[in-house]
Amino acid sequence: MADRVNLTQAAVERLLAEPADRRTWDEKVRHLALRQRASGAASWVVVYRTTGGRRGSVREVTLGDARETKPEVARTEARKVMGQTAEGRDPAAERAAARAAMTVREAIEQYAATLASHRNHKTITSLLRRELAAQLGTRRLRDLTRADLIERISTVERDGRRGAAEMLRRDTGGMLNWAANTGLITASPLAGWRKPRATKAEMLEREGRAGRALLKVEVEVLHAARAALPHRESAFLLLLLATGMRRQEAERAKWSDITTDAHGSWLTIPAANAKNARAHKVFLVPTIAAALDALDRIGSYVFGGAKAWSDNRTRFNEAMNDAFAWAWRQKHGAEAEAPRLRLHDLRRTFRSACSEAGVETDLAEFLLNHVRDDLIERYDRADRLPARAEATRRACAWLLPPEKKPSTGKVVRLPRKAVAS
Repeated sequence: MADRVNLTQAAVERLLAEPADRRTWDEKVRHLALRQRASGAASWVVVYRTTGGRRGSVREVTLGDARETKPEVARTEARKVMGQTAEGRDPAAERAAARAAMTVREAIEQYAATLASHRNHKTITSLLRRELAAQLGTRRLRDLTRADLIERISTVERDGRRGAAEMLRRDTGGMLNWAANTGLITASPLAGWRKPRATKAEMLEREGRAGRALLKVEVEVLHAARAALPHRESAFLLLLLATGMRRQEAERAKWSDITTDAHGSWLTIPAANAKNARAHKVFLVPTIAAALDALDRIGSYVFGGAKAWSDNRTRFNEAMNDAFAWAWRQKHGAEAEAPRLRLHDLRRTFRSACSEAGVETDLAEFLLNHVRDDLIERYDRADRLPARAEATRRACAWLLPPEKKPSTGKVVRLPRKAVAS
């Protein structure tokens, strides 16, 4: 073996800064090495011989990624492996056998443990357990075929659950990519799979369900409908309409996220709450700032938090559509049928209002916190706060009813009566 090095965290970081095909052996644990590749990959490995002395086979066990596993943790794991070899065991063969025998259900549970910090970990895990493990859980992970998975996803879609089928395809693909990256399988069975192109009839059907931007007359009816809703729910709709925020971003908004500067009031969406994990600020025109300020402050969340909304979203959606239908009939007659609303329609409506107001495309996308071109995203770090505030004002001039100015009253001068001399 080459000269040994005391692989402290600092020493490891220096080695990782210079990618190369090499092994650096630890001086504290004899069989432990830092294995590097010219590509930049690096991992901790234990190298040993099976029983039989020099006639034994050389084996290697990977302990983990060197960027994620600290040297002391790697040493502890290496000592465990060498303890197993002292008992006459073959840890590499045992691990290979365990990987080969792992079932789909066991793989899902291991994958779930890696998702603990993911914002949607409960949704992903629940979906995989319900739609994949319930049907294929006892199958060996390595025996899963593309045909098995496509049939399972297609079955969900044939049941009329198109959205659930798409989520199952996405989340199963994520789990299988993780399994391939950790060596549980050689490659994902779903790698490279693309759904067949939709027929024209399917695209027309999908277009009818895909959501839309509200027309000007519908925006006016929405404001009338808000009068039939509780104050907090009315303010919630107003905030979505006048900022283009996503529903879940508004649900998680805290009072501490609202600040004021020379331009006016802002609501900051933390990176943890944003869909693209990028912190973002939305401008609050005075009407919106006043509507939020009028709310009772119950707890730290403006609207109670995502947990409070999770059990009430269906009820709120129905209440919103009932109020909208009532206002629609008030305007168009008792027999008029109102179109259905979705909360995400308000985000599309805000974007359309930006176009109506002549807001440039790049700035309008910036207001919605859409991911921009990779190079622009990387190099253009200007916050453009004055331009964003002005663009939001212009969009809201189209979206919001004009503010009622307080009446100053008219002074009417009465003719004077002649005074007798």
